[in-house]
Amino acid sequence: MKIEYMLAFLGGVELMALANALSLGLLPCRLLGLIFMLAALAAAALLGYSACYKHLRKAVDRRSYHEGVCKGIRIGRAERQSEVQRFLENE
Repeated sequence: MKIEYMLAFLGGVELMALANALSLGLLPCRLLGLIFMLAALAAAALLGYSACYKHLRKAVDRRSYHEGVCKGIRIGRAERQSEVQRFLENE
């Protein structure tokens, strides 16, 4: 997981370096600098998404598990109450 953060940081540093080089006119062609910047931005976005996807997926799974448990508890409670009512009606 820490490798994703390091790669995202390096992607951001590369993006800033390319932006500075483009603004200072150090690249031979503005189109080339723009292409490099877009590629670095896409790589940083992809790394950020892949770093966060696992955590978001875990949170969604944990929440759906919790909702399922709560629903099971409610169903069990309702079944017990209906069984008690049937027992009381039979007596």
